[in-house]
Amino acid sequence: MELTIQVDSFAASPDLFGPADEHLRIVRSDCDVGLNARNGMITLRGKSRNVQNAAKIIEKMQKHLLKFGRLESSDVAALIAETHQRPQTDNIETITVYSPK
Repeated sequence: MELTIQVDSFAASPDLFGPADEHLRIVRSDCDVGLNARNGMITLRGKSRNVQNAAKIIEKMQKHLLKFGRLESSDVAALIAETHQRPQTDNIETITVYSPK
């Protein structure tokens, strides 16, 4: 799967990518995706679930940067941990249970 994300203009600052693209390298390594950043666009390639996780993390990174005005490697690690802790519900069927009350 391949997905291209347009980076918010403010979030396109070097703070999003990190020093020497460190933040993007962390995401690439943790999510096991190919990642290319050029001209305000980030392209992710890999298995569907991995690409979706990486996209969620990058979205959270942008929101964090917009809210706090900075993004540290420790913030990226916390956002990754938060994303991995949430259960994936993409392929889970919902079962409605009725109670006789």
